[in-house]
Order: sequence, then C-alpha cells, then structure tokens
Amino acid sequence: MAWGNNELLRRGPARAALDRAHVLLRRGELSASERADLETEAHVIEAAARCYQDQVFGIEGLIAECLARPDSLRPWVVSAAADLAVYAAVYRFAFDDARRTQDWAVPYHERTGHYGLVWGYCMTGLADIEELDIAGAEDKVRTALRIAVESGGAHSFTARLASALLGELRYEQGALEDAQGLLEETYALGSESVDFMVGPYVIGARIFALRGDLDAAAERLDEGNKIAADLSLPRLRARVDNERARLRLPNQHWPAPVVDYDDRREPADGVDAITIHFDESTAIMGLLRDGSEESIDLALVWATDWVDALRGTGRYRALLQANRLLAVCLDAAGRAEEAEFVLAVVAAQCQPRGMIRFVLDGGPHAPELIERLCRRRLDGPWDESWPELPRAFATELRAASGR
Repeated sequence: MAWGNNELLRRGPARAALDRAHVLLRRGELSASERADLETEAHVIEAAARCYQDQVFGIEGLIAECLARPDSLRPWVVSAAADLAVYAAVYRFAFDDARRTQDWAVPYHERTGHYGLVWGYCMTGLADIEELDIAGAEDKVRTALRIAVESGGAHSFTARLASALLGELRYEQGALEDAQGLLEETYALGSESVDFMVGPYVIGARIFALRGDLDAAAERLDEGNKIAADLSLPRLRARVDNERARLRLPNQHWPAPVVDYDDRREPADGVDAITIHFDESTAIMGLLRDGSEESIDLALVWATDWVDALRGTGRYRALLQANRLLAVCLDAAGRAEEAEFVLAVVAAQCQPRGMIRFVLDGGPHAPELIERLCRRRLDGPWDESWPELPRAFATELRAASGR
C-alpha cells in the first residue's frame, strides 16, 4: 500500500500504510533477517516519498543499507533504491556518480519490468543536459522511450515519462510539432516527479504562446501552479512563475513570492538551488520590466552575481542560463557591445548542440539584442576575437525570431 500510494502521489495514505508497517514490524513475529529486510524496504519507501516531494535531504542515508547488501533483497527494492541514488546524485550535482550508479544498477532494473531502467536513463539524461551533452542526453532518453514502448506500449506510464524529457529536447532543437506531440502525451500522464512536469506545463505553455494562443498558455501555467500548490512543490512553482514573467502573463490566483536582493538565502540542497535560481531570475526580469535606472543597475549586479557563482561549478546549463540573462541586463544598462558579446558566447555554445530555441527564449527584452547580433554577424564586420558563430546559424536565428 505504501509503494502504490507513493506512486500515485497520495502522501497521507502512503504515510499511514508505512506507519502501520512499522507497528507490525515491532511486534516481533518475524525472524531477525525478515524484519531487517522489511525495515530496509520501508526506508527505501520513505526515500521514494521524499523524492516525490522534490526533496533530497536524507535520501542517501535511507537507501544506504539496501545498496550495501543488494543481493539479499528483492530486485525491485534494489532497483528503486538505485534510482533514488541517481536522483540524489543529480541534485548534489555529482553527475559522474549518477551515471556510475545507473550502470551498476542495470542488472537489477532488468529483473523488475524496466520501470527502474527507464527512470534511470531519464535521470542520467538530465545529468547530461546539465553538462550540455545534448547528444548524450537524447541518446539516453530515446533509449528509455524505446525500452518503455517495447515493454509496455507507446501510451504506457514509462513511455510518457521518457516523452516528457524528449519533448523538451526536441523543443530546444526547434522541432515544435514533434515537441508538442510528445509533451501532450505526457500531459495526459498527470502528476509525477517535478522533472517530468516541467515539460508539459512550462514548455507546453511556451509552445502555445509561440503559436499565439496566450489563453491556452495561461491555462496550462495555471494548472502547473495548482499542482505545485496542492503538492507543495516549490521548484515547479518557481519554473511556472518564471515562465509567466518571461511571457508577461498575469498570475491572478497564485501570486509569486517576493524575492529581494538584500534577503537572498543559501540553498539547502540542489533542488533548492535550482528553485532559488529561477525565483531570482524572475525577480531580475521584474527589475528590467520596471525600467528605472536604479532597477536596471540592480538587475545587472544580480545577474553578474549569478554568473560569478556558477562559473567553475560544472553546471554548464545553469551558467548558460545566467549568461543569457546577463546579456539582456547589459543591454538594458546601455552596454550594447558587451551585451552582444555575451550573447555571442551563449549562441556559440548552443549552435553545435542544436539549441536554437535556448538562444531565442531569453525573455521579452531579448529579441532586439538577438537581431543586432545577427545583423553584426551577417552584415559585418565580425570581430575575430569573438566566439565563432556560423553565418547559417545567425540566419536561422533571425528567421526563427520572426525578423
């Protein structure tokens, strides 16, 4: 009952079932080894509950006993524990640890019906995305989707998980039709862990907006906000709020928290670090929208702080996001040449990875800056000390931006 209710995100019934299991275990009617095995399994279930609540703290301690003696426990329990270890490693930004755990766990995953294998490939795909290994991420996610379809069908739960991440990747490559089809398939899944909700709710809304249907975009973001509120998921709420600010859509029912530069806080873990990053990015966009000299100056300082904080951490995608925001802050501050250079750095990293939409999705202040960068590259002169930006990519950017 605890396993099942966890998967359905029914926290109360899952907690009640787990508490009842602990009561029964304390009665002493089992052998010591049986009791130890079930207590270990109960700890894995507790760790899974934390994952579904988008928490990292304590997971690795809860699963340590299971991973220390995997061959004495049911393969399903070991498979679940390994997936949780991958999740925890991804969100302490130990990406190599995540991949090593996934490789180690494959034999256990293969004995449990492939759910764990699909989850593990998806999570290590997220690690690749954070390190900007887009080809590696796509290979893992497509492998996950193939396994899911072969084992359960195109509309299975696991296939929809993989579709969520593949939809995000295809969106960034500019394949909007393909991306929307994959994300709508995932939307039918409903709630899962946050990593599989961002695609249908945030990127799905973005696609609606690109096609001019702002009502559908706002409705999708409202749904994301409601799920975030109902399930207490700050990271999903931060992503949805950030997208609202990017699209300049009103938020009538779920007001975003006020984030002040002087009251910044240290993150509790990797998930919290991502939440803070998006909340502060939203606040910076608000300062740019205000437009006063004081607000723009603060936005520039704040964006620069993020670039400095992320440099050297190995979180290359987060750094790329920070630099994209810094470029528009520099432009707003009247430092046009510097802004174009920073955007050129971003574009030069995106071009070989096929990430055209990443360049274009810098928010309402980005289009004019993108146009100037493309004009500089296509009409010249191009400073040879700047990053190499192929003319074909600049042409593609200009066309995709509608200019």
